[in-house]
Amino acid sequence: MDDKPPRAERAAIPQGHAKLGTLTPAFISADDVVRYIHGRIAQPLKLEHASVILQRLSDGLYLASEPISDRPTVFNFNLLLDRDPVTEDFIDPEGLRIVGSWHTHPNMTEWVMQQNPKWSASEVKAFQGFFSEPDIIFLFQDRHKFKSAYLSGPDGTLIKFEPDDSTAGAEYGRWLRYREGGFDSPHAHAGDMIGYYKKLASLGRLSFLASIPVWGDSVGEVPTGWEPYKPFKAPPLPLPCGPVFADKDQALAHAWSRIQRKPTVKQRVLILQRDGNEGYLAGEPELMATVGDALPVLPAGCHLHGIYFHSRPLPGQYPDQEAWLYKNFVSPLELAQHIAQFRQYRRGPQPTLGGSLYIRMRDEAILRYRFSGSAAESQLFTQAADGTVTDNGIQDKLHEGTLLTRDVVRQVARAGELTVEKTSVLWDRSGVVDDTWTPYSRFPLPELSSAFLTADDAARYAHVQIGCQREHVHGGMILKRADGRFVVTEPVPSGPRPFAFTGLYPLDRQKMPIILHPGHQLHGRYGSRTALSLTDPAIATQRQWTRQETELNAQMFLPDDVADLLATGQVGYLSGTEDCLLALAPSITTPAWRQQWSAEAAGKQSAINQKLEQGKLKPADVVRALAESGTLRIVLGNALWGPADPVELDWGPWVRLLTFQRPQRVSHGPIFASADAAADYLYQHRPHYQGEDHVSRYFAFILKHRLREEYVGSELFPVTRQSALFALNKLYGDELPDDFDCHSLYYSKPWIGNGNAGWLQRFFIEPEDLSEALFQARVNALRPPLGAPVYIAVPEGALLRYQSPSNQGLFEANSSGDDAATVRAKLTIGTLEPLQFARDVATSGRLDVIRTSACWDSYGQVTGLWTPYEHLVRRRLSPAFLSMDDAARYIRRRVPTSIDQPYGGLILRRDDGWFFATEPLGVPDDSFDLKWIFPDELTTRGEHPLRTSPVASYYARPVEQWPFVLSPEQSQVYGNMFSTRALAQTFLTERARMAHYWLAADGALLRLKSRPDEKAPLVTQADLVTRPRNLHDWFNGKLERLVREGRLTPTEYVNRVAMTFDLQVVQGSTLWGDEGAVRSWRPHAAATSTDDAYVRARHDPACSPVHAQADDAARYAHELVGARTEFQFGYVLESTSNGHFIATLPVEDGGSSLAHRRVFSDAGYPYRYKLAGLYLCAQSSSDVAPGSPSRAGDSVYQGLFSPSRLIEAMYQVHAVQGRDALPLYLSCADGALLRFVVRDPRFTAYGDDLKLRLRLLSPRDFIRRMAAAGDLHILVPSENWPGAGKVDALWQPGRSRGAEPFGSRWALGPIHAHGDDAAGFVHQHAGRFTGQQAISALLESNGAMGKHAAVLASPDSGFPSAVAPVLFVKQPWPEGWQVWAAHLLFHAGLDQPLLGGERSYGEYFVSFRELAFYIHTLKQQGLAINGFYLTARDGALLSYTPHFDQAEYSLLTTTGKWTAEGGYTASAPVPSQVIGELARRGRVRVLHRGEFWTQRGVLRGDLKLPGGPTQRPLRNEL
Repeated sequence: MDDKPPRAERAAIPQGHAKLGTLTPAFISADDVVRYIHGRIAQPLKLEHASVILQRLSDGLYLASEPISDRPTVFNFNLLLDRDPVTEDFIDPEGLRIVGSWHTHPNMTEWVMQQNPKWSASEVKAFQGFFSEPDIIFLFQDRHKFKSAYLSGPDGTLIKFEPDDSTAGAEYGRWLRYREGGFDSPHAHAGDMIGYYKKLASLGRLSFLASIPVWGDSVGEVPTGWEPYKPFKAPPLPLPCGPVFADKDQALAHAWSRIQRKPTVKQRVLILQRDGNEGYLAGEPELMATVGDALPVLPAGCHLHGIYFHSRPLPGQYPDQEAWLYKNFVSPLELAQHIAQFRQYRRGPQPTLGGSLYIRMRDEAILRYRFSGSAAESQLFTQAADGTVTDNGIQDKLHEGTLLTRDVVRQVARAGELTVEKTSVLWDRSGVVDDTWTPYSRFPLPELSSAFLTADDAARYAHVQIGCQREHVHGGMILKRADGRFVVTEPVPSGPRPFAFTGLYPLDRQKMPIILHPGHQLHGRYGSRTALSLTDPAIATQRQWTRQETELNAQMFLPDDVADLLATGQVGYLSGTEDCLLALAPSITTPAWRQQWSAEAAGKQSAINQKLEQGKLKPADVVRALAESGTLRIVLGNALWGPADPVELDWGPWVRLLTFQRPQRVSHGPIFASADAAADYLYQHRPHYQGEDHVSRYFAFILKHRLREEYVGSELFPVTRQSALFALNKLYGDELPDDFDCHSLYYSKPWIGNGNAGWLQRFFIEPEDLSEALFQARVNALRPPLGAPVYIAVPEGALLRYQSPSNQGLFEANSSGDDAATVRAKLTIGTLEPLQFARDVATSGRLDVIRTSACWDSYGQVTGLWTPYEHLVRRRLSPAFLSMDDAARYIRRRVPTSIDQPYGGLILRRDDGWFFATEPLGVPDDSFDLKWIFPDELTTRGEHPLRTSPVASYYARPVEQWPFVLSPEQSQVYGNMFSTRALAQTFLTERARMAHYWLAADGALLRLKSRPDEKAPLVTQADLVTRPRNLHDWFNGKLERLVREGRLTPTEYVNRVAMTFDLQVVQGSTLWGDEGAVRSWRPHAAATSTDDAYVRARHDPACSPVHAQADDAARYAHELVGARTEFQFGYVLESTSNGHFIATLPVEDGGSSLAHRRVFSDAGYPYRYKLAGLYLCAQSSSDVAPGSPSRAGDSVYQGLFSPSRLIEAMYQVHAVQGRDALPLYLSCADGALLRFVVRDPRFTAYGDDLKLRLRLLSPRDFIRRMAAAGDLHILVPSENWPGAGKVDALWQPGRSRGAEPFGSRWALGPIHAHGDDAAGFVHQHAGRFTGQQAISALLESNGAMGKHAAVLASPDSGFPSAVAPVLFVKQPWPEGWQVWAAHLLFHAGLDQPLLGGERSYGEYFVSFRELAFYIHTLKQQGLAINGFYLTARDGALLSYTPHFDQAEYSLLTTTGKWTAEGGYTASAPVPSQVIGELARRGRVRVLHRGEFWTQRGVLRGDLKLPGGPTQRPLRNEL
C-alpha cells in the first residue's frame, strides 16, 4: 500500500516539512519547547524517540516536531530532516531554522548492569540519563546545524548541551569514533565515567533542566570544576513557560491544565506577557510553600502580567453566613498573602506594573484582581516584623457574623479593580465588580415577607397568604436572619412535593438551596395542600376510605413529605386547609423509624406508602406514627385536628372539641415600624376560627420594642370566659416577648349582620367596651399622662385610634364626666345620640382615622364637628333598561370572571318602569347590607336616584375552592350556585320581595326570587342562619352542614332550592345550560333536542339599554357581536309611547332564516314596543368571497353581505301599506356598521351570491347597485368603508369615503338617569390617552324623570376646536333633547406658561380660556349650559358645576390676561389658582380616579381631595 500523499498534496507541503509531521505549539525559548515534549513522553520507553527543535523565522518563536520513535539506540535524524545532496548537511525546513535536537534514552537498566557489573545503581541511572558516545559523536559532527542537543533520560532527567566552536569538540568526537591513542590521547577523557562527564562539560555548556538525586538534584548550567553526582550552584534558569498564546484566556486555561497534574497541592502559575503585547504565556506551576519573596527570573522579552492560582478555602474556614459564597471566593488570609507577596515583588528589579491576581474559583469562574497599592488595599492585610502576614481580622468578623462574604467581595473590589474574567452560575456577569454586585445576579430573588419574632409566626403568615388559593400546591421557605428574626419567601406553586421544591434559589452540589438574601439562613419549609374539593375521589375509592379518612389524608403530612423533611433535617409547616396549620420537626427518632419513610431505591415507594396503598394503614395511623417523633404540632387547629397542641400517640380525628384555650405561646404578626401599621395589619386579617360560634368581639395587643421603633400585633383573641376583654396577664402570663412591652390595644367587631345593629355597633364602639379598653390601657401600658392608644376596627370598614389625654379623660378613673353606664342610659332613652357620643369621644381626647371608610372618609384627627359620610359621592348607575334581567346582564358583562375580591350592587326600578343597576362595588360578602350601597346619608343629601326603589341585588365572588370533599363537578356546582348565606337573605323582611342575581364564576347569570305561595317548601328559614352572629355562624345552618358533611350533594341542593324558589338561568353556561327555569337540573346537561328546524326562543330576548335614536341602539348591538363564528341577527324596537329605542342583543341565526321566533317568544315584542329595524351580523368568513387565488383588494369582501341574506332581511323591512321602509343595519366582518333603507329591493337576486364568488359581479358594481336602490349610510367606518356618511352610486372601493354634512346626525350613547353617568359612558369608552384629543356634549331630555345621553366623542385638535361650532347648537337633536354640558377628552391647558408643579395642573386640566368658552360663551349663545366635564390625560373624569356669578366671570375672562397677538399676560392666573377658585365658588368633583386626581369626591379650595394622603387609595369599585 502506498502511504505517500498524492502529488497535489506533496506539492502543497512546504519544502523540508514532509518528514517533520505535526509541529508543537510555539514557545518563547528552545528550553521551553523541549520541556513540553519531555513532559509528553511516557516512560519507560523501549525505543529512542526524537524531535527537531526549530525556530520560526517570522516571529522568532520556537517549535518542535512531534516525537517519533526509531530504534533502541542512536536515533537516525534522517527520519525527520532532509539533507543537502551535495554537502550532506541537514536542510532548514522552509520558514524555519534548525536550532537543536532532542532525543530520549529508553530504559536499558538490565543490559547496562550486565555490561558493567561493578557499577552501582546510581551510576547506572546516571549513565542512562547522559549523552552516549554515539550521541556525542553526532552532536559534534553536526554542531553547526544543531546548536544545542537535549536528552531526556529514562528516570526523568533533562539535560542540555551546547557545543562551543573550538576544534577540541570535533577532535573528541573523532577520538570517540576511532579511539586513536587510547586514553593517553590528548583528546580523550579520563578513564572513568566521571572523566567522561567532565570532558563533555569542558567542551561546551552543559545544563540540567530537570535533575534527579543521582545528579545532586541541581538545575542550571554546570559550573567550572563541576563534580558529577554532587549538588552544584548555578545562576537560576529563566522561569519555565508554556506555549505562547494569542490571548490571556488561553494562557489561563493552560495554567489550569498544568495545575491539575497535582490537584491536591497548592500551586500558583505566573502569567507573562511578551513585551509589545505580542502574546501571553503561563509559567510552570510553583508550589506555594516554596515561593520566595523575589520573582523568578523571567524569560527575556517578557514581563509579569499576573499570578494565577486555584482558590479552595478549607471547610474549617467557612463562616456560618454565606458559606456557599465563601467557598467560591478567596479566603481573606490567602488574598492577604498574595498582596503582601506582590508588594515584595514590586521592590525587586523586574517590572510588575499592572500586575494582577487571577483567581480560579471552585465553580470554575476566574476573577482578576489588579493590585493597586492603595490604602484600601492595605486594609486587607497586616504584616508583622518577622514577615508573618494576617488578614487584618477579616476572617474573625466573618465567623462572628458582623461581616458577610459579599461585603468582603465588595471591599476587595474597592481596594483595587476586581473583574470577572470567566463567568459561572454564581459569578454570572462579566466585567467590573462594584458595590452593586450580587451573586447569582441573573437568578430572580424570591420576594421576602416582613420579619417575625418566631418561625411559627412566619409560617402562620404564609398560611394566611395561601388562604383559599388552593388550585395548586404552594410552597416556600422560612429563613432566619442574623438578628434572630424570621422571614418567609412568598408562596409560589411548587408541584406535588413542596418540601422538596427547588425553584426558589440555586442549588449547591448537595442539592441544597443557596440562600441568596444577605444575612439569611434556611430554617425550614412550608407547603400547602390543594383544596379538599379538588381531592381525587379515585384514591379514596381504591383504598376504601371513608369520607373522614379522605379529608384527613388531604390535610396531613404525606409520607413523601416526611421523607423530604428527613432528608433536609428542617422543620416543615403544612397548610392543610384554610383553617389548619401543622408543624413537623422529626429530630428525635430511631434509624428504624426513619427508614420506614424513605424509598429504598429510585422509583420505589416507602414502607408507609406501600401500607397505605394496600389498606394496611389508615391516614390516622400515619399521623400517630408521626407523633412518635414527638414533634408533630397543631399550630392552628380545626374541627378535624382539634385545638393547637402537640399531637399525642392516641390522637384521633374529630375527637378533641375545638374551643378557644389559652395559647402556650402567643403568636404575633410581622414587625412594623409603627403601631398604626401593626394595627392595620390586624385589621386586614380575619381572626382564626376556634369554635367560638357565639363570639362577636375580638381584641389584640400591640407591643413595642424597648429600644427600637419595632411594633408587633398579637393574634386576635375572642372575648370569652377564658379570655376577658383585654386581659393581658391571662393570655401572656408574666412573659412578653423579650425586650417588648405592651404599647396599645386593639378592638374589633368584624361582623354586625344586616340592618339589625345599632349605629354605634356598625360605625363606632359601644361605651362599655371603650370604657374597659381605656381602663386596661392604663393598667397594661402605662404612658402617663397620656393613656395607651386604643385601636378600634369599625365593622363598616374604618380603623380608628383613640388616645386619652390624662387620667381625667372620658371614662378614666378621675373623670368628672359620665361613666359608661350613664352614657348607655342616655343612649337608651334618647337624650344622647350615637353620633354625639362619637363627637364627645373625639373632643375628650385624640381620635384619629387610620384607615378610611365610606363613613369615616378623611384621614387624620377627628374633630367635635365631625360629620359621617362627609365626602360621600353618589353611586354610579348603569344606562336605563326595560327589564331587570337586562340590567343584570349588563352587570354580567361588566364583571369579569377573574375578579380578586367580591363585588355587589343593587338594581333599581324607576317610577317610569325603567331599570338601573348600580356599578359594581366592593362588598364584604354575599349578605351585604343594602345600606352598604345606599347609606341613609345619600338620601338626606339628595344623592339617591330619584323615584327609584331597589328591586334586586347582585353579587359576584372570585373563583374559590372549598375545605370539604367534593368531586370536581360537584365542586364546580357548589362554587357557581347561590350560597346558603345568600339564600338566607331571601327570608329577611327587607329583602323578601327582592330578586337576587348571582354572577357565577363560570360566566352564568342566575336569578333567585322567593315564592311565598309555596305550600311545602323544601328549604325553610330553619334550615339557614338568617342572622349570623359572626363570620362563621352561617356554617352552622342545617342545609350548609348537609352539603359540607357529604349528606347532600350540591346538585341536590340546587334542585331543592329550585323547588322552593323561583330559580332562573338568565344567561347560560356550559355548567348551567341554556337560560330558563331550573327544573330537575343536572350539571353539564346536553341541550334539549327539538323537531323544529331551529331553536325557538322561549323567553324574552336580551336587550340593549334604552336609546334616543334607532341608529344608536343598533350601534350598541354592533359592539356586542363578539367572535363572529356564526351569522347573527337582531331587531331594533321603538317605543310607541315615548319614541325611545332598544335593540335585541345578537343571537345566532341557527338555520332560522331570520325568523322572529328565533328571537322572540310567544309573548312577542316588549309591551308598547314595535319593530323599528333589523340588523345582521356577518360571520368572519365571508359567504361571497372568491376562492384562491386571491387578488389585491379582496379584503373588500369582508365588508359585504351575502345577497341572499339581504333578500331575506329586506322582506321584513321593506315598505308596506301604512309603514315606510325600516332601516336594515349591516354589521360587517371588518368592523363597519352600515344603515340601509331600501326603496327597490329588486337590485339583487339570489344568483348574485355565486356571481360574487366567481368574480362575475364585482364588489364595486354590487355596492353601487345597492346605493342606487336605497339610502346607504356608513355609521361606523372601517378600512373598506372609510368615513361616516352617505354612500353614493359612484362609490369606488378603496378610494371613496362616506359623504354627509358634518354634524348632521350625531351618534349618541344610551340614556342614563344622571348626567355624570352619561359622561362616564363616554369616559369609559375613551380609554387611555394616546395623543388624540376629542370632544363630546351631554344632552338632557325635558320631563320630570332624569334622562341624559352623551354624544359619542369626535376627534378634534384641542382648543379652539373646529368641531365645537357644529356640535354645540340647538338643533338637530332628537325631539325634546338639548345640550346642557360640554365634555372634553384629553384637552389640556399646556398653552399656558407653566413652571414647576403648575405643569401638572396645566396638563390635567384645561386653561381658563377654554373653560370660559364651554361655559360662558356657549351660555351666551343661548344653550342651556349647566355643567362641564373633562376626561383628563391621567385617566380621571372631572366635573365642574358653574355658578354663573360675577366672580366666576371675572376669574375666567380673558380681558387683561390674554390677547390673540401676545398670548398670556403677567396678570393671567396660574392653573392651580384657577382650579382652587373654581372649587371655592363652584363645585369641582373627581368622578373617576386617575394618576394625578387620585380620589373621588369634591375638590376643596386648597386643592386637596377627600381622604388627605397623597397615596393612591385602594379601589372599591370595579
